[in-house]
Amino acid sequence: MLTRGQVLFDAQGRPVRAVGSHSDVHANTLAEQTLRASEEQHRLLFEANPNPAWMFDVETMQFVAVNAAAIRHYGYSREEFLAMRTTDIRPVEDVADYEAAVAASTEYNPKKRGIWRHRLKNGRIIEAEITGA
Repeated sequence: MLTRGQVLFDAQGRPVRAVGSHSDVHANTLAEQTLRASEEQHRLLFEANPNPAWMFDVETMQFVAVNAAAIRHYGYSREEFLAMRTTDIRPVEDVADYEAAVAASTEYNPKKRGIWRHRLKNGRIIEAEITGA
């Protein structure tokens, strides 16, 4: 229960009226707790995924999250990944096709897949099967 109130005073400073409201915030609090628990579960699943995974901002292509498997596989530190754009792990000759594919992906599709070439930190080019959402 959330209670808010205010006392109104007359010109002489005497209280003349109280105005207030009561709100049942239990449902909101429960929804917030459920959301936090769900976000924590997704974060743990993302981080514990044995396959390299990341999230990025579609507009800037900036990495916003990367899991431990990606760090191990690609050789970049978490800080290095988060300072990069997804185009930075592509061979230069593949960037235009990649940017066009990202621009064409305007809605959620759990079956988005493809084989893309990626560049590891040591410069080696690998083929990676990508499933995106």
